[in-house]
Amino acid sequence: METLTNLIVSFFDLIEAEGRTLRERAVLVAEGLLVMFLGVSLLICGLFVVGAALYFWLSEHLGRPASALIVAALLLLSGALLILKGRTISYGKGASSVGTEQKRTDD
Repeated sequence: METLTNLIVSFFDLIEAEGRTLRERAVLVAEGLLVMFLGVSLLICGLFVVGAALYFWLSEHLGRPASALIVAALLLLSGALLILKGRTISYGKGASSVGTEQKRTDD
């Protein structure tokens, strides 16, 4: 009976320790996500500023409609390439040694 009691107490001690570790790690993950969100927000703002600067520079040489079309095409092309690269990485085909034996997660 004492062995069973010790087993139960040990089990609940383990659960308590794992819960404490989970709480600490969750705070670290939340902080990391917030910093990444801020970084992505600043990156998007910077991309828009670069696009606006390119638009203003091109509008002096080509006119407003043509420069708007060029800037939009560049932004759309870069976005599409990043989406395709992200899909390739998420399916485990990002590098030659990464994910060679992995299957897609939605199979």
